[in-house]
Amino acid sequence: MKTTTKLNVAIEDLRKSVVKLSKSQTAESRRWPVASQPPAVPLSHFDVVRWDHFTLTHKYLNNDFTNLVPLSGADKEDIQRIISAAITHVEEKYESALKFHRFINGYQKFDPSRGMDYIIDLEFRETTSGKTIHKRFELFKSLGKVEMVPVPYVTENVRVHVVIPVQSADSERIMTFLKQYSINAMEKKDLQFLMLVFIYNSHESSKGDNDIFKEVKNKALSLSNKFEKLGNLIKWHSIKLPGNGSDFAVLTESLLDFAVMDSVLKKFSPESLVLVGRPNMEVRLDYFNRVRMNTVLDFQVFSPIPFTEYHPDIIYNENRPQPPELDINKNYGHYDSTNFKHISFYTADYLKARKKIEDVIPLVKYDKDIWKLTPKSQLAEDSPYHLYTRNGIYNMFVKNSKAHILRAVEPQSPLATLARDLCVLSESSGV
Repeated sequence: MKTTTKLNVAIEDLRKSVVKLSKSQTAESRRWPVASQPPAVPLSHFDVVRWDHFTLTHKYLNNDFTNLVPLSGADKEDIQRIISAAITHVEEKYESALKFHRFINGYQKFDPSRGMDYIIDLEFRETTSGKTIHKRFELFKSLGKVEMVPVPYVTENVRVHVVIPVQSADSERIMTFLKQYSINAMEKKDLQFLMLVFIYNSHESSKGDNDIFKEVKNKALSLSNKFEKLGNLIKWHSIKLPGNGSDFAVLTESLLDFAVMDSVLKKFSPESLVLVGRPNMEVRLDYFNRVRMNTVLDFQVFSPIPFTEYHPDIIYNENRPQPPELDINKNYGHYDSTNFKHISFYTADYLKARKKIEDVIPLVKYDKDIWKLTPKSQLAEDSPYHLYTRNGIYNMFVKNSKAHILRAVEPQSPLATLARDLCVLSESSGV
């Protein structure tokens, strides 16, 4: 008990010394709360950190692409906690002379250099007169202590096994991809192995001259023979959907990815580094090096956020023709944070996480097993099944793996960091 008292006294003395020191500062340099990290100073209007308006149920204009989103998950719990902290502060400070009446509105701002700031307006009622009082609170949650996390040693001398699902509508795109891949990866002798996974509908031919992917296969075979001595091979694997394509309207691309990976990874060793790509991606050598450095066996999965081009018909014209390679420029595209289709992992990590959701998303050992991926009955929107219909493999790792998930823009952009649960509060009032 005495130790606790001495500690509290020491903390109070330290707090008073910090407050005294802060009073000697100018109004512009003084920080709130005392001794906290000052807000970041924007270099231009593009760097201004904005305030997001919220109610108890929704958040407004929280990014450039949505007007209104429901509060959910950790974000909702966080807002409930800071409102509860403000209410408790008032009722203790005024010794129950004020009782909480209603929430009016709130604003939230995340500063990566500082933490999370809140402004909330609450209405209280005087217990004696019944008069209502409007109070505004500022709350601050500082960032947690920055720590250096030890990461297992990795090198750039690891072969990347690129897996790309290809459907009939992707034939033209995959031909463009193969051309770029041969120039930017195979000719530069990069350690690569490309696996094309052709997905046929039941009515589409997969044999002889009628094969819908005949031209693509011939191109892949030609490149593979050309660079075989360098160890850069291109192989393919075929999947045929049972039944009509219309029978799989509910089968999202994310669910189909499970069928692809379940079928293909049997051909790879557990120590294989796998990168899931798409036919419309552009190949750049430094990207594969980042995949090697950011994907760590039994430790980390890498999910790059791609720079996505706006529709060519909108951004290009006779005066501004489409360039051979997409320029990373805000006039031509944006970093699509809703795109989870590109992900890299080790085969062993996939198999461990996949086994944990086998009862929700059945394993696909043969083509006929793809039927099992479609629900047998109507499922609730919050069912585990629907979790994997959106961002399937990514969500599988988030929910069922001990590995870290590195979700980062590709190639450059600031990253957000979660604020911790410590909040500092100030209040102002009005009638």
